[in-house]
Amino acid sequence: MSIFNDFLFDGKPQNIYLCKPESGMTSLLKPCKSALQFFNGFEHIGSVQSIETVETKKLDELEDLPDIDFLKIDIQGAELTVLNNGTQKPKSCISMQVEVAYFCLYENQPTFGDIDL
Repeated sequence: MSIFNDFLFDGKPQNIYLCKPESGMTSLLKPCKSALQFFNGFEHIGSVQSIETVETKKLDELEDLPDIDFLKIDIQGAELTVLNNGTQKPKSCISMQVEVAYFCLYENQPTFGDIDL
């Protein structure tokens, strides 16, 4: 097993919105307060505690990453950006499991329809 300690996105520096660690809401996309208000408690758990800038990489830039058979991607709204910036590594992929949103909890988060296209 290999562990890569990289932020996958578009290869450019990005803000990361750090929410409460137990919330699972930390993302390179900013949580959308108006969307979070529709769910009990989500506005609280999705509140941004701090913002940092991180360097990101494109999926195709991970040189030590072997050919991918199965790709599971669940990265808080950034799935489509990673897939659009990583077209070579997944070429050998037999199957993908991609988290999609029917109701977007982050600003500028692609919807199910965007990812499906």
